[in-house]
Amino acid sequence: MKIVFVTSLKGGVGKSFIASGIAKYLSKKGFSTVLIDADVDSPNISEIFPIEKKLDDIQLVQIDDNLYCFSFGYLFDAVSMSSRQYVNMIKDLLHLADVSDVDYIIFDMPAGASDIAKFLFNYPGVAVTVGIPDRWKDLERMLTILNIHQVACACVVENFSGVICSNCGYYNEYDDENFVKVCEKFKVPIACKIPISDDIKLMVESGFEAVDVEEFDYFKKIVEYVDKTEPMKKLDLSDIVEVVRKKLPKIVAKTIKEINKRKLDLGIGGTINELIILHDGKVILSFVFEYDPEQRKIIVHRDANKKIDCRIFVELETLIKIILGYINVETAYLMGQIYTEGVVMKKVIKLFRKLSDQMRCEISQIIKQCAGLDKK
Repeated sequence: MKIVFVTSLKGGVGKSFIASGIAKYLSKKGFSTVLIDADVDSPNISEIFPIEKKLDDIQLVQIDDNLYCFSFGYLFDAVSMSSRQYVNMIKDLLHLADVSDVDYIIFDMPAGASDIAKFLFNYPGVAVTVGIPDRWKDLERMLTILNIHQVACACVVENFSGVICSNCGYYNEYDDENFVKVCEKFKVPIACKIPISDDIKLMVESGFEAVDVEEFDYFKKIVEYVDKTEPMKKLDLSDIVEVVRKKLPKIVAKTIKEINKRKLDLGIGGTINELIILHDGKVILSFVFEYDPEQRKIIVHRDANKKIDCRIFVELETLIKIILGYINVETAYLMGQIYTEGVVMKKVIKLFRKLSDQMRCEISQIIKQCAGLDKK
Protein backbone atom coordinates (compact mmCIF):
# COMPACT_ATOMS: atom_id res chain seq x y z
CA MET A 1 0.00 0.00 0.00
CA LYS A 2 1.25 3.46 -0.92
CA ILE A 3 0.22 6.55 1.07
CA VAL A 4 0.34 9.93 -0.66
CA PHE A 5 -0.04 13.33 1.03
CA VAL A 6 -1.06 16.10 -1.38
CA THR A 7 0.18 19.25 0.34
CA SER A 8 0.50 23.01 0.02
CA LEU A 9 1.31 25.81 2.44
CA LYS A 10 -1.87 27.75 1.67
CA GLY A 11 -5.26 27.01 0.18
CA GLY A 12 -6.46 28.02 -3.25
CA VAL A 13 -3.62 26.47 -5.26
CA GLY A 14 -5.53 23.49 -6.66
CA LYS A 15 -4.55 20.89 -4.07
CA SER A 16 -7.95 19.14 -4.09
CA PHE A 17 -7.91 19.03 -7.91
CA ILE A 18 -4.50 17.34 -7.92
CA ALA A 19 -5.48 14.87 -5.18
CA SER A 20 -8.71 13.99 -7.01
CA GLY A 21 -6.90 13.69 -10.35
CA ILE A 22 -4.29 11.31 -8.92
CA ALA A 23 -7.00 9.18 -7.31
CA LYS A 24 -9.12 9.07 -10.45
CA TYR A 25 -6.13 8.22 -12.66
CA LEU A 26 -5.09 5.36 -10.37
CA SER A 27 -8.61 3.95 -10.22
CA LYS A 28 -8.87 4.08 -14.04
CA LYS A 29 -5.65 2.07 -14.18
CA GLY A 30 -7.27 -0.64 -12.07
CA PHE A 31 -5.73 0.18 -8.68
CA SER A 32 -7.95 0.13 -5.61
CA THR A 33 -7.75 3.69 -4.33
CA VAL A 34 -9.05 5.54 -1.28
CA LEU A 35 -9.23 9.36 -1.36
CA ILE A 36 -9.60 11.01 2.06
CA ASP A 37 -10.39 14.70 2.42
CA ALA A 38 -8.33 15.74 5.45
CA ASP A 39 -9.05 19.44 4.99
CA VAL A 40 -11.81 20.02 7.54
CA ASP A 41 -12.04 23.77 6.84
CA SER A 42 -12.39 23.40 3.07
CA PRO A 43 -13.71 19.92 2.19
CA ASN A 44 -13.64 20.33 -1.61
CA ILE A 45 -13.59 16.61 -2.37
CA SER A 46 -17.31 16.48 -1.59
CA GLU A 47 -17.87 19.05 -4.36
CA ILE A 48 -15.67 17.31 -6.94
CA PHE A 49 -17.25 13.92 -6.18
CA PRO A 50 -20.71 14.84 -4.82
CA ILE A 51 -23.30 12.44 -3.38
CA GLU A 52 -27.09 12.71 -3.47
CA LYS A 53 -27.70 12.92 0.29
CA LYS A 54 -25.66 13.31 3.46
CA LEU A 55 -24.24 10.25 5.19
CA ASP A 56 -25.52 9.20 8.61
CA ASP A 57 -22.15 7.91 9.80
CA ILE A 58 -18.45 7.78 8.98
CA GLN A 59 -17.93 5.58 5.93
CA LEU A 60 -16.26 5.43 2.54
CA VAL A 61 -18.36 6.33 -0.50
CA GLN A 62 -17.84 4.32 -3.69
CA ILE A 63 -17.28 6.67 -6.66
CA ASP A 64 -16.46 4.03 -9.30
CA ASP A 65 -15.27 0.43 -9.45
CA ASN A 66 -11.91 1.14 -7.81
CA LEU A 67 -12.30 4.55 -6.15
CA TYR A 68 -13.66 5.21 -2.65
CA CYS A 69 -13.84 8.63 -0.98
CA PHE A 70 -14.49 10.24 2.34
CA SER A 71 -15.04 13.93 2.98
CA PHE A 72 -16.26 15.91 5.96
CA GLY A 73 -18.69 17.48 3.47
CA TYR A 74 -20.44 14.10 3.08
CA LEU A 75 -21.59 14.35 6.71
CA PHE A 76 -22.20 18.04 7.41
CA ASP A 77 -22.39 21.43 5.83
CA ALA A 78 -20.11 24.18 7.15
CA VAL A 79 -19.52 23.27 10.80
CA SER A 80 -16.56 24.19 12.99
CA MET A 81 -14.77 21.08 14.23
CA SER A 82 -11.64 20.82 16.34
CA SER A 83 -8.54 19.26 14.80
CA ARG A 84 -8.45 16.60 17.52
CA GLN A 85 -12.03 15.56 16.80
CA TYR A 86 -11.35 15.27 13.07
CA VAL A 87 -8.18 13.26 13.71
CA ASN A 88 -10.28 10.82 15.76
CA MET A 89 -12.78 10.66 12.89
CA ILE A 90 -10.03 9.75 10.41
CA LYS A 91 -8.69 7.11 12.83
CA ASP A 92 -12.16 5.58 13.11
CA LEU A 93 -12.61 5.67 9.34
CA LEU A 94 -9.33 3.86 8.63
CA HIS A 95 -10.14 1.27 11.31
CA LEU A 96 -13.73 0.63 10.24
CA ALA A 97 -13.05 0.63 6.50
CA ASP A 98 -10.18 -1.89 6.76
CA VAL A 99 -7.91 -0.38 4.13
CA SER A 100 -5.15 -2.99 4.54
CA ASP A 101 -5.70 -4.37 1.02
CA VAL A 102 -5.93 -1.00 -0.73
CA ASP A 103 -3.25 -0.14 -3.31
CA TYR A 104 -3.19 3.62 -2.68
CA ILE A 105 -4.49 6.01 -0.02
CA ILE A 106 -4.51 9.65 -1.13
CA PHE A 107 -4.88 12.36 1.51
CA ASP A 108 -6.03 15.81 0.41
CA MET A 109 -4.17 17.55 3.23
CA PRO A 110 -5.08 20.72 5.10
CA ALA A 111 -2.91 23.70 4.22
CA GLY A 112 0.36 24.08 6.12
CA ALA A 113 1.22 22.07 9.24
CA SER A 114 -1.99 21.83 11.26
CA ASP A 115 -2.50 19.27 14.03
CA ILE A 116 -4.29 17.07 11.47
CA ALA A 117 -1.28 17.19 9.16
CA LYS A 118 1.14 16.44 12.01
CA PHE A 119 -0.90 13.36 12.92
CA LEU A 120 -1.11 12.08 9.34
CA PHE A 121 2.60 12.65 8.72
CA ASN A 122 3.25 9.84 11.22
CA TYR A 123 2.06 7.39 8.56
CA PRO A 124 4.81 6.09 6.22
CA GLY A 125 3.88 8.08 3.12
CA VAL A 126 5.32 10.41 0.50
CA ALA A 127 4.19 13.91 -0.45
CA VAL A 128 3.17 15.64 -3.64
CA THR A 129 3.43 19.39 -3.11
CA VAL A 130 1.34 21.82 -5.14
CA GLY A 131 2.57 25.35 -5.78
CA ILE A 132 2.01 28.24 -8.15
CA PRO A 133 4.82 30.15 -9.91
CA ASP A 134 4.71 33.49 -8.10
CA ARG A 135 4.37 31.96 -4.62
CA TRP A 136 7.75 30.28 -4.49
CA LYS A 137 8.30 31.33 -0.86
CA ASP A 138 5.20 29.33 0.11
CA LEU A 139 6.67 26.34 -1.71
CA GLU A 140 9.95 26.75 0.15
CA ARG A 141 8.16 26.84 3.51
CA MET A 142 6.09 23.76 2.70
CA LEU A 143 9.13 21.74 1.65
CA THR A 144 10.82 22.82 4.89
CA ILE A 145 7.81 21.57 6.88
CA LEU A 146 8.03 18.20 5.12
CA ASN A 147 11.73 17.96 6.00
CA ILE A 148 10.98 18.73 9.65
CA HIS A 149 8.40 15.94 9.77
CA GLN A 150 10.64 13.57 7.78
CA VAL A 151 8.24 13.20 4.87
CA ALA A 152 9.85 12.54 1.49
CA CYS A 153 8.51 14.79 -1.26
CA ALA A 154 8.12 12.78 -4.47
CA CYS A 155 7.58 15.81 -6.69
CA VAL A 156 6.24 19.32 -7.03
CA VAL A 157 3.28 20.23 -9.25
CA GLU A 158 3.44 23.72 -10.72
CA ASN A 159 -0.25 24.57 -10.96
CA PHE A 160 -1.67 27.66 -12.72
CA SER A 161 1.53 27.69 -14.77
CA GLY A 162 -0.11 29.80 -17.47
CA VAL A 163 -3.28 30.25 -19.50
CA ILE A 164 -4.40 28.50 -22.67
CA CYS A 165 -6.66 30.76 -24.76
CA SER A 166 -10.14 29.30 -25.33
CA ASN A 167 -10.30 30.73 -28.87
CA CYS A 168 -6.88 30.27 -30.46
CA GLY A 169 -5.20 27.78 -28.10
CA TYR A 170 -2.21 30.07 -27.44
CA TYR A 171 -0.35 29.10 -24.27
CA ASN A 172 0.83 32.08 -22.23
CA GLU A 173 3.24 30.57 -19.70
CA TYR A 174 4.17 32.24 -16.41
CA ASP A 175 7.87 31.78 -15.77
CA ASP A 176 9.49 32.30 -12.37
CA GLU A 177 13.08 31.17 -11.98
CA ASN A 178 12.80 31.34 -8.18
CA PHE A 179 10.22 28.53 -8.24
CA VAL A 180 12.69 26.31 -10.08
CA LYS A 181 15.55 27.33 -7.75
CA VAL A 182 13.54 26.28 -4.69
CA CYS A 183 12.94 22.84 -6.20
CA GLU A 184 16.63 22.52 -7.02
CA LYS A 185 17.57 23.58 -3.48
CA PHE A 186 15.46 20.79 -1.98
CA LYS A 187 16.35 18.36 -4.79
CA VAL A 188 12.69 17.79 -5.64
CA PRO A 189 11.64 17.40 -9.30
CA ILE A 190 8.84 19.36 -10.94
CA ALA A 191 6.58 16.60 -12.26
CA CYS A 192 4.44 18.80 -14.48
CA LYS A 193 3.16 22.28 -15.21
CA ILE A 194 -0.62 22.59 -15.37
CA PRO A 195 -2.09 25.69 -17.08
CA ILE A 196 -5.54 27.20 -16.70
CA SER A 197 -7.63 25.81 -19.58
CA ASP A 198 -11.16 24.87 -20.58
CA ASP A 199 -10.29 21.16 -20.39
CA ILE A 200 -9.12 21.49 -16.78
CA LYS A 201 -12.27 23.44 -15.87
CA LEU A 202 -14.48 20.80 -17.48
CA MET A 203 -12.56 18.02 -15.79
CA VAL A 204 -13.18 19.47 -12.32
CA GLU A 205 -16.79 20.48 -12.88
CA SER A 206 -17.73 17.02 -14.16
CA GLY A 207 -15.92 15.06 -11.46
CA PHE A 208 -13.43 13.86 -14.10
CA GLU A 209 -16.22 12.23 -16.13
CA ALA A 210 -16.52 14.62 -19.11
CA VAL A 211 -12.79 14.40 -19.88
CA ASP A 212 -10.77 11.18 -19.86
CA VAL A 213 -8.18 11.69 -17.15
CA GLU A 214 -5.90 9.10 -18.80
CA GLU A 215 -5.48 11.37 -21.82
CA PHE A 216 -3.57 13.89 -19.73
CA ASP A 217 0.08 13.24 -18.94
CA TYR A 218 -0.06 15.33 -15.77
CA PHE A 219 -1.29 12.62 -13.43
CA LYS A 220 0.68 9.87 -15.13
CA LYS A 221 3.92 11.80 -14.46
CA ILE A 222 2.95 12.51 -10.85
CA VAL A 223 2.22 8.83 -10.20
CA GLU A 224 5.54 7.80 -11.77
CA TYR A 225 7.41 9.99 -9.27
CA VAL A 226 5.25 8.74 -6.39
CA ASP A 227 5.92 5.10 -7.26
CA LYS A 228 9.70 5.50 -7.29
CA THR A 229 9.88 7.50 -4.04
CA GLU A 230 10.21 5.64 -0.74
CA PRO A 231 9.05 7.06 2.61
CA MET A 232 11.76 8.45 4.86
CA LYS A 233 12.84 6.25 7.72
CA LYS A 234 11.34 7.64 10.92
CA LEU A 235 13.50 8.04 13.99
CA ASP A 236 13.11 5.23 16.52
CA LEU A 237 13.58 6.97 19.86
CA SER A 238 13.20 3.88 22.04
CA ASP A 239 16.96 3.32 22.38
CA ILE A 240 17.91 6.99 22.14
CA VAL A 241 16.05 8.36 25.18
CA GLU A 242 18.38 6.77 27.73
CA VAL A 243 21.47 7.72 25.74
CA VAL A 244 20.44 11.38 25.73
CA ARG A 245 19.32 11.26 29.36
CA LYS A 246 22.75 10.01 30.45
CA LYS A 247 24.91 12.10 28.14
CA LEU A 248 23.11 15.43 28.08
CA PRO A 249 23.86 16.72 31.63
CA LYS A 250 27.60 16.39 31.04
CA ILE A 251 27.33 17.94 27.58
CA VAL A 252 25.35 20.92 28.89
CA ALA A 253 27.89 21.44 31.67
CA LYS A 254 30.75 21.20 29.18
CA THR A 255 29.08 23.64 26.79
CA ILE A 256 28.43 26.17 29.56
CA LYS A 257 32.03 25.85 30.70
CA GLU A 258 33.21 26.51 27.12
CA ILE A 259 30.93 29.54 26.75
CA ASN A 260 32.19 30.94 30.06
CA LYS A 261 35.79 30.39 29.01
CA ARG A 262 35.23 32.34 25.79
CA LYS A 263 33.13 34.98 27.60
CA LEU A 264 30.50 35.19 24.91
CA ASP A 265 27.83 37.87 25.17
CA LEU A 266 24.56 35.95 24.83
CA GLY A 267 22.31 38.96 25.31
CA ILE A 268 20.15 37.29 27.98
CA GLY A 269 21.50 38.97 31.09
CA GLY A 270 19.25 39.32 34.14
CA THR A 271 16.93 36.41 33.40
CA ILE A 272 16.79 33.00 35.01
CA ASN A 273 16.13 30.46 32.28
CA GLU A 274 15.03 26.84 32.33
CA LEU A 275 15.69 24.48 29.42
CA ILE A 276 13.13 21.66 29.45
CA ILE A 277 13.45 18.55 27.28
CA LEU A 278 10.26 16.55 26.73
CA HIS A 279 9.51 13.08 25.42
CA ASP A 280 5.91 12.00 24.76
CA GLY A 281 4.78 15.13 26.59
CA LYS A 282 6.72 14.28 29.76
CA VAL A 283 9.76 16.10 31.15
CA ILE A 284 12.87 13.92 30.98
CA LEU A 285 15.51 16.61 31.69
CA SER A 286 15.62 20.24 32.81
CA PHE A 287 18.39 22.77 33.45
CA VAL A 288 18.11 26.13 35.25
CA PHE A 289 20.71 28.78 34.44
CA GLU A 290 21.35 32.53 34.42
CA TYR A 291 23.69 34.64 32.33
CA ASP A 292 25.55 37.28 34.37
CA PRO A 293 26.37 40.17 31.98
CA GLU A 294 28.91 41.70 34.40
CA GLN A 295 30.94 38.52 34.80
CA ARG A 296 29.99 37.47 31.26
CA LYS A 297 29.43 33.92 32.40
CA ILE A 298 26.59 31.45 32.90
CA ILE A 299 25.64 30.49 36.43
CA VAL A 300 23.89 27.16 36.91
CA HIS A 301 21.27 27.20 39.67
CA ARG A 302 20.84 24.17 41.89
CA ASP A 303 17.89 25.69 43.77
CA ALA A 304 14.73 24.30 42.22
CA ASN A 305 12.65 26.98 43.95
CA LYS A 306 14.19 29.83 41.95
CA LYS A 307 11.72 32.09 40.19
CA ILE A 308 12.00 31.27 36.48
CA ASP A 309 11.78 34.17 34.02
CA CYS A 310 11.96 32.16 30.81
CA ARG A 311 11.23 28.53 30.02
CA ILE A 312 12.46 26.94 26.82
CA PHE A 313 10.68 23.74 25.75
CA VAL A 314 11.94 21.30 23.15
CA GLU A 315 10.79 17.78 22.31
CA LEU A 316 13.50 15.13 22.29
CA GLU A 317 12.71 14.23 18.67
CA THR A 318 13.21 17.85 17.59
CA LEU A 319 16.48 18.04 19.53
CA ILE A 320 17.74 14.90 17.81
CA LYS A 321 16.76 16.26 14.38
CA ILE A 322 18.80 19.39 15.18
CA ILE A 323 21.76 17.30 16.32
CA LEU A 324 21.62 15.17 13.17
CA GLY A 325 21.37 18.26 10.98
CA TYR A 326 17.86 17.65 9.61
CA ILE A 327 16.85 21.16 10.69
CA ASN A 328 18.58 24.10 12.37
CA VAL A 329 17.66 25.83 15.62
CA GLU A 330 16.17 28.90 13.93
CA THR A 331 13.90 26.82 11.67
CA ALA A 332 12.77 24.65 14.59
CA TYR A 333 11.84 27.78 16.54
CA LEU A 334 10.00 29.42 13.65
CA MET A 335 8.04 26.21 12.98
CA GLY A 336 6.99 25.98 16.64
CA GLN A 337 9.17 22.94 17.39
CA ILE A 338 10.95 24.98 20.09
CA TYR A 339 8.74 27.27 22.15
CA THR A 340 9.13 29.52 25.15
CA GLU A 341 7.33 31.05 28.09
CA GLY A 342 8.61 34.46 29.09
CA VAL A 343 11.48 35.99 27.16
CA VAL A 344 11.45 35.82 23.35
CA MET A 345 13.42 32.82 22.13
CA LYS A 346 15.70 34.91 19.94
CA LYS A 347 17.43 36.15 23.09
CA VAL A 348 18.49 32.63 24.03
CA ILE A 349 18.92 31.17 20.57
CA LYS A 350 22.69 31.72 20.69
CA LEU A 351 22.92 29.49 23.73
CA PHE A 352 20.68 26.83 22.21
CA ARG A 353 22.76 26.85 19.05
CA LYS A 354 25.93 26.36 21.09
CA LEU A 355 24.34 23.50 23.00
CA SER A 356 23.21 21.76 19.82
CA ASP A 357 26.65 22.20 18.21
CA GLN A 358 28.29 20.58 21.25
CA MET A 359 25.73 17.78 21.32
CA ARG A 360 26.39 17.13 17.64
CA CYS A 361 30.08 16.67 18.38
CA GLU A 362 29.50 14.42 21.37
CA ILE A 363 26.57 12.14 20.58
CA SER A 364 25.55 12.39 16.92
CA GLN A 365 27.31 9.14 16.02
CA ILE A 366 25.79 7.33 19.00
CA ILE A 367 22.31 8.51 18.00
CA LYS A 368 22.88 7.38 14.41
CA GLN A 369 23.92 3.95 15.63
CA CYS A 370 20.90 3.63 17.93
CA ALA A 371 18.51 4.75 15.19
CA GLY A 372 20.16 2.57 12.55
CA LEU A 373 21.01 5.62 10.43
CA ASP A 374 24.68 4.73 10.14
CA LYS A 375 23.93 1.77 7.88
CA LYS A 376 24.49 2.27 4.18
